[in-house]
Amino acid sequence: MYRKKLIRGNFGRLSKILFMLCIASSLTSLFNIYIYFMSRTMIQQISTSMTDYIIVGSKGEVHQRLLRGSGMAEHANETKHAPTKTGVRHHESYLVSNTSNNEHDNSDEIFNKPLEGDVYQCRDHGNSSNCDNLENNAEYKQEKQVNLSWIPLKFYKPADGPHMLRLRNGKMVRYTNFSFYPLTTNSSYMLNNKNLCHVKGELTILIMVHTAVSHFHRRQVLRETWANKELFKDINMRILFLLGRPKNESIQVLLVNESKQYQDLVQGDFIDDYHNLTHKGVLGFRWITENCRNAKFILKIDDDVYVNIFRVVEELLPIYRRHPHQIMCPLEKNGKIFHKNSKWAVSSDYFPDLQAYPVSYCLGPFVLIPGKFIPRLFEAAKRTPYFWVDDVYLFGILVELIQGSKFFSLRIKFEHEIKSVACFSGNEPCKLLMAFAWKDDTMHKYWNATMVQYRELVKKYANPNFIIQNSNSTLLNI
Repeated sequence: MYRKKLIRGNFGRLSKILFMLCIASSLTSLFNIYIYFMSRTMIQQISTSMTDYIIVGSKGEVHQRLLRGSGMAEHANETKHAPTKTGVRHHESYLVSNTSNNEHDNSDEIFNKPLEGDVYQCRDHGNSSNCDNLENNAEYKQEKQVNLSWIPLKFYKPADGPHMLRLRNGKMVRYTNFSFYPLTTNSSYMLNNKNLCHVKGELTILIMVHTAVSHFHRRQVLRETWANKELFKDINMRILFLLGRPKNESIQVLLVNESKQYQDLVQGDFIDDYHNLTHKGVLGFRWITENCRNAKFILKIDDDVYVNIFRVVEELLPIYRRHPHQIMCPLEKNGKIFHKNSKWAVSSDYFPDLQAYPVSYCLGPFVLIPGKFIPRLFEAAKRTPYFWVDDVYLFGILVELIQGSKFFSLRIKFEHEIKSVACFSGNEPCKLLMAFAWKDDTMHKYWNATMVQYRELVKKYANPNFIIQNSNSTLLNI
């Protein structure tokens, strides 16, 4: 009897404990749900009323973060180290606001201001004013696109209403509420090889490669094969590798050594990440504008792309001489906009009223651009809010803003690597202008096959000494 009472008592106490634990768990869950919905509400309110927020550290380092919307890339922990003085760049835009009619102005002034204290100076067309309280500044409210990289530890609202994109056909489309610009329009270089384009005579082709910091082998294979600067006997060609900042300091040491050895790396001060490819592309536009205006053609590729460069010289460059205003690439028209559940998902704050992009754009693995267009693309980037999908931004939106530019659509098949290897392994010349090379030895397979299958073009254009030294000369009889 006593034993039964003891069991009943223990069971009752255990039931009470379990009941209290359930109550505590339920309250915790309700609290977490409350916090979640409150956070979402705050983010939505902030997203509709502001663009990005900027935090300036005590030593002048500038932290830039975009608030994360539905499917939007978060530019977290991107830091650019400001010098002793940093600048506010006045932006006149190719875009127009729905609340004002800003006419394009060629002014591109930088007004320096020390990063000390809580009071800063800003200037608008040369007129100074105290900007310690920008929210109440009438001139500031009228300015739609201001670089806020020097504003300390506060939220600000840089734009009243959305940016509208004026298409060439005169149609206006809603672009974005954000006034966040590519970091690389005016940030510092971490690695810079200014003399890369110094050649005797004309620099016919500059190959601009988007590469990842850890892809040392891919860069080396490109240097050894079709992108080698000594490949042609009568054509000057150079290769430029664009990178961001690695998260691992040991990789940075290797990059510095690689840059000293080959002098073909350009590194920007941003995290090297897939969602930062637009920063990388604008970095390339800026570097070419500053250091390589003598390049006649720019061939933009990724570091896993093989190009039959002999066919480019034989077939595509003559077309440019007849039609100098064309950008050649595989062209995407009416590309679908993904707002969720996609590798290319973007925030609903971009093109919110559309299901498809309003501009045609190049697919990035192969883009051939007249060199004279690059400074104009860079100028457009300084005045066009950032969009993380690089193909759409770099080779769609910016191109749309350049008067006189046209697309020449190339029918390029993006075949799987297995099919491409099979094509280059056949007896007949492979018709692929470009192919992906994901495995370490694939690029060399394409290269050796090209020299056999396109023997006549190789003899016509290639430097015999380079071919003999770097290839199986028994296949060529050069």
